[in-house]
Amino acid sequence: MAPDTKVLFTAFLGAPALGVMRQTVELGLHKRLQRYTVICCTDGVGQETVGKESAGAHYLSYYPRHASQVPKELQAFDKAYRKAVGMTDDGKDAADPKNTATASHMWTMWTTPYMIKMAVEQSGWKDARKTADCMKAFNQLKVKAGPWAPQGDLAMRDTDHQGFHDHYLEEVQPDLKLKVIARIPKEKLVYDAPVDLRAKL
Repeated sequence: MAPDTKVLFTAFLGAPALGVMRQTVELGLHKRLQRYTVICCTDGVGQETVGKESAGAHYLSYYPRHASQVPKELQAFDKAYRKAVGMTDDGKDAADPKNTATASHMWTMWTTPYMIKMAVEQSGWKDARKTADCMKAFNQLKVKAGPWAPQGDLAMRDTDHQGFHDHYLEEVQPDLKLKVIARIPKEKLVYDAPVDLRAKL
């Protein structure tokens, strides 16, 4: 590692990710580097399990773990969503608070059936003869924030079937809670489509 390196970005998942986080402390890298990684390394894992080594690290996430960090205009939707899926304001399993929810990922399972419903209604799908039309409708959806979209607006791109929504940069605080320090608009996350799947339908 070059002596003038200022940022360390890791993309490990699960146990290896936790190991890397701890090794950055053992090597003293946390004192001179800003550490960034994806939320996947800790989603579903409590920060107390990750340990104090994670303090000061930054996670790129898709949904804030703590209700207090959800943007104000989405908090009413978030509150109803957390109640429905059994997730506490601190991102724990309401039935067993020892377990941390996969808050950054599980909203997709809540929103996708709603998107399928929208595509079915827009395409008039009733049987296999309309399946291609339904798929086309799905991949052109523009979803607005609401009870079934607590994460906020989402836009599909039919070129490569990619969906875009806002992301968050969450920093691990000394008490190991995650604090949103930046909201990244979906428009800034758009990249050139690597394939064009429109001709396949």
